[in-house]
Amino acid sequence: MNQREQQKKATMQRILTTAQTLFMTHGYAAVTTRMIADAADVQQPLLYHYFKTKEALYLAVVMHVSEAMAAKIVHEQTDSQHFVANVNRLGHLLTDDNDMNLQLVLHDIGNLNEAARFKVFQAWQKGLLNPL
Repeated sequence: MNQREQQKKATMQRILTTAQTLFMTHGYAAVTTRMIADAADVQQPLLYHYFKTKEALYLAVVMHVSEAMAAKIVHEQTDSQHFVANVNRLGHLLTDDNDMNLQLVLHDIGNLNEAARFKVFQAWQKGLLNPL
């Protein structure tokens, strides 16, 4: 990967991380793309270059967090005998982990269109339920 590609990847990751922090702190409706751009130290049009809409960015955040949580769930326990331990770990991640504010996400789903809500549920199924 050349330097320009690395820079693009780093910028996209900075936007995603910043959006995650803001969305999980304030909720989807309270966060604007201008707030995200300012906090990520990028121009707003650049944010839209990487994520076409605020909703697309929110979905990317939910998918990213769901995948990270899935990795935490199956990190140590991989066989089916550890189902209960995995469920307990999932419960801990959903209630105590700072990466996802479950209450806000559940509230924010109502602000998304039907297709976006379906994608959130797919991400949760893939990232949180399937690893169990």
